[in-house]
Amino acid sequence: MTYGGSVGLVFQNFNLFPHFSVLKNIMDAPIRVQKRNRAEVKQEAEELLEKWV
Repeated sequence: MTYGGSVGLVFQNFNLFPHFSVLKNIMDAPIRVQKRNRAEVKQEAEELLEKWV
């Protein structure tokens, strides 16, 4: 799956952190793995969540 030119994965089983909010679960990997800027990732995650609401 691609989104905005990036390659993504679709998991069969969700491995979310139950103690994290939805927003934090979405933001965790781009910040920790891709070493992306937190403010940028948060803005993108909030925009993504707005599409689902």
